[in-house]
Amino acid sequence: MLRENLDLENKESEKWTKDIDNQLNKYLDLLYQNERNLLPNKRRRALDIAEALLVNIHRKLIMEGKASGEYYDTLQNLLKVFKTEEVSINDNESIDYYKFADIWIEEVFNHRLRELKNAAKMKKQKRTIYLENLRNDDEIKKRLTFKKLKDILDNVPVISNIWKNVTSCIIGIPKPID
Repeated sequence: MLRENLDLENKESEKWTKDIDNQLNKYLDLLYQNERNLLPNKRRRALDIAEALLVNIHRKLIMEGKASGEYYDTLQNLLKVFKTEEVSINDNESIDYYKFADIWIEEVFNHRLRELKNAAKMKKQKRTIYLENLRNDDEIKKRLTFKKLKDILDNVPVISNIWKNVTSCIIGIPKPID
């Protein structure tokens, strides 16, 4: 089907113009802004819940007048990682949000989910426990100590930036209109 619609007679490639570069950058910006939205549901929810927990802790620190120190700075830096439009390590690297979500699921959420499920079994409740149950969980907030947040921040996964290659392959280069 694709071969039928390709113009195989004209095999010359078009010159790279400023217009093509602008289109490529437009698509790259869209990809970067929606990077978290492109994750599988469980990982996207895990990042949303982690961000909500950190925002709640951040607000609490401000209300208590403790908006300074290493804990607060680490918390702010970690919150910046969640903002895909603000995060830019450099042109060749970006944050791997898939693995970042895995860190939150494995190191923070799974233990608490098991505790909640065991408590429900002990009470003989037939209640399903979801990630969403952890959004306002005080026990999780207590576990997010300075050491834990610093460890997560120091281990934010970074990958080589391949979006530029991907978009340059899939972008359609329009032919100039005469």
